[in-house]
Amino acid sequence: MQHRHEAATRTWSKTLFNDVHFLRVATAIGQGPAETDATVLQADLKLTQPAVRRVIVDLEGVRLLDRLDRVSRTEPQRYRRAEGHPFWAAASALLNAAIEVER
Repeated sequence: MQHRHEAATRTWSKTLFNDVHFLRVATAIGQGPAETDATVLQADLKLTQPAVRRVIVDLEGVRLLDRLDRVSRTEPQRYRRAEGHPFWAAASALLNAAIEVER
């Protein structure tokens, strides 16, 4: 059953955002702490760095994520999500709808 949910989520994500991981990453950002970094998302979602980075770049490009200053180039780049933006609830709703279709 879990595999069917993952397949549906990937299909919806690819169709809507042209990226099979977009909905999972965006929902994790929206439901997680206000500040995060790609390494945390990679570990939590068990995804590769490029998969997470593509979504971060897109979200940063439309100002849904802001890049935070860092002390040194060796520390992970951190981001803060745009709080209260309806996109976060919409991403979560789309992810849930994709799962519900397969039930």
